[in-house]
Amino acid sequence: MLGGKELKGLELRRRELVLRSTINRLTIRVELQHVQIALRPAERIVSLVRAARPWLLVLAPLAGIVAARGLRNNGSGFSKAMGVLKWIQPLLMLWKQFRPPSAEAAPEKPPATPLPGARV
Repeated sequence: MLGGKELKGLELRRRELVLRSTINRLTIRVELQHVQIALRPAERIVSLVRAARPWLLVLAPLAGIVAARGLRNNGSGFSKAMGVLKWIQPLLMLWKQFRPPSAEAAPEKPPATPLPGARV
């Protein structure tokens, strides 16, 4: 059996470990908030790229057409622009056929729940 001094020592050690664990948990929570704040600009950039991604399917072929016509060096800039405009409507129709259905009605994300104990 353990004596009274040993039990008190173990109880003090347990309390110390619980307090250290609480301090470490709070430190991690603060660091996580700092990381989230630091990543906000990156989240905006990613959302802009995701919003522009469907247009890349339309703009990439147009860029190829413009580049191919530019290599031929025939016609004015106006005739080249009119040639590109001629292709926009069929490409938009094609894009609408092949875009994913989730792009039409994207569900809104639920608001993020704050961390327990965080001040709002």
